Amino acid sequence: MSLIRKTFSDSLIYGSGLILSKGISFFLLPFYTRVFELETYGFLVLILMIMPFTTTVLPLEISQATSVFMTDHPEDAPSYISTSFLFTVLMNIIFI
Repeated sequence: MSLIRKTFSDSLIYGSGLILSKGISFFLLPFYTRVFELETYGFLVLILMIMPFTTTVLPLEISQATSVFMTDHPEDAPSYISTSFLFTVLMNIIFI
């Protein structure tokens, strides 16, 4: 019973934060459309739509691949770590 209660409590806490952030965005929509010009608002919405995609795709799960290859070939671990770090930094510089 305690585990179920804790699960519902944690879900309520995290869910309320998500609902609150979406609700604030919804209620600020009239303010944004009044303050910004159509082109500026469209650009902001485009950026906000691209951000989740780039934060998901950009790293390309290099950290997970690095950990897999490091366990398979521990002698090459420094090379894997440096290459994955440089690749991630380079991708962030190029796309952000």
